[in-house]
Amino acid sequence: MAQPDEPLPTVVSSRPLPARICDVVRSDRPRSCCGMAMAGFRTAKYQLPEWHRRNAGVYYTALTASAEAERGRAESKQLVKHAAASAQRAQEYSKSTLGQRLGDIQFWRMELQKEIMELDAETNLLAAQKLRLERALDATEVPYAVVIDNLECRERRQPPDLVIDEVETQLLKEADLIRDIRDLLKRMIIQATTQIRSNRIQKENCEMDWSDKVETYHIDDKCISYCTDSTNVQSHPSSVKFEEK
Repeated sequence: MAQPDEPLPTVVSSRPLPARICDVVRSDRPRSCCGMAMAGFRTAKYQLPEWHRRNAGVYYTALTASAEAERGRAESKQLVKHAAASAQRAQEYSKSTLGQRLGDIQFWRMELQKEIMELDAETNLLAAQKLRLERALDATEVPYAVVIDNLECRERRQPPDLVIDEVETQLLKEADLIRDIRDLLKRMIIQATTQIRSNRIQKENCEMDWSDKVETYHIDDKCISYCTDSTNVQSHPSSVKFEEK
């Protein structure tokens, strides 16, 4: 069986293609008429007026930044001067306060030293008086023993001889007198012992206070010599030091 005939392709008449119109933007810069071949080399470059305008813009921007930096520098100088003046005033005030404190510490140290010497002298005097009282008390033992012995001997007499006469009356008076004196001496010894103990305690407290004031005076005397330019200043262990970068 014969196959049907295939349709023939459409015949297009041959004619030239239309020309493509390329719109090339002409530069308004002077001296840009060197041809299309050099257009790609000149598009990324500035012409002389544009180059001057751009440089002028960069210059004015740098000038503004320089003025800002100069103003910041001037403000920094003012702040540095203000901080230095404040530090100097604070240092002078601290030195004045420390000087007054040194004077007060020196005054009270001398007063404490005088009081310690007076307490020491008074304690020594009381110790000497206590020793005299103890010796006086010891000296009354023999007379008191003699009087008591005489009274006891008179008590051992036979009934016909037991009589309260003038001798026994004087012996009783003497025994009472010696007993009162002994009691007084004992009380005075106790008071002297108590006062000596109290004086020694107060002397120890004064000496501790005097030692603290001496140490404080040495510390303040060393601190008053320090200033902002001192190189031997040590920071506190718990303080934080600013590290300049």
